[in-house]
Amino acid sequence: GGAPQDNTPPGGHPPPGHQWGDHGSSLPALSGHGSPSPPTWTSGSVVKVSWGIAANHGGGYAYRLCPTPSHGGSAVTEECFQERHLSFVGTTQTLILGNGSRVDIAAEVVTKGTYPAGTQWMRNPIPACILDNKLGDVCQGPQFPPPPGCDETCWGTSDNTTIGNSLPLIVDNIAIPSDLQPGKYILGWRWDCEGTSQVWASCSDVVIVAPGQEQTQKQRENMPRGRKHGPSSGSYLTITEEEHVLEGKGADTTRGQSIQSSMEETIAVV
Repeated sequence: GGAPQDNTPPGGHPPPGHQWGDHGSSLPALSGHGSPSPPTWTSGSVVKVSWGIAANHGGGYAYRLCPTPSHGGSAVTEECFQERHLSFVGTTQTLILGNGSRVDIAAEVVTKGTYPAGTQWMRNPIPACILDNKLGDVCQGPQFPPPPGCDETCWGTSDNTTIGNSLPLIVDNIAIPSDLQPGKYILGWRWDCEGTSQVWASCSDVVIVAPGQEQTQKQRENMPRGRKHGPSSGSYLTITEEEHVLEGKGADTTRGQSIQSSMEETIAVV
């Protein structure tokens, strides 16, 4: 999804009202009844984010911020996101397995050879399958040793419920810069694949406030979180704050899908 041409065979298709190649950066914010406010993050804080894999292409990923055009940003572009590349915090990350259990693993952060120079990218810790085309793409094993605690049901090329495979959510901590100006931002997640020549991306709205302004902002703001439907695809992005979790399907060039909520957590599909 989000491709400039028909991507129906692998499962990608634009939602009603959108065409192939539509720019997700131009999608308006969700609004109306039932649309909750975006998460509020404090400059200088550490927040949790996570994503999940539907089709495993290896590689690495990063999180970035871009101010919305209404709050100082000139346009939602790759260059804008590159100016506010976020750093990971800590030496571990957490896998949430298909059965709900959690496993902490060593994080592999890369800074050498990255772009912009010196920025942090995280390696995708889940190995895909070694495939043998002569055997009809039968999985011959993992491409590299799975992380400790990740058994044969939590690695592979894709989710496969027929054999019990359920690829995990990957949870990271990221630092919100202390000098970041308060305002409305777009959190961008970018995944540069290794197994294919693809870049996957997904975005969500967030609000950055100064320390001590969290409750004031939450009381004042009643803005929608997420973006109206755009071309969809098959990875997942989750944005977590202290009391709310935003979870969603990632997409090439999209900025949101739909909203739903529960008693225990607030979830936005993006």
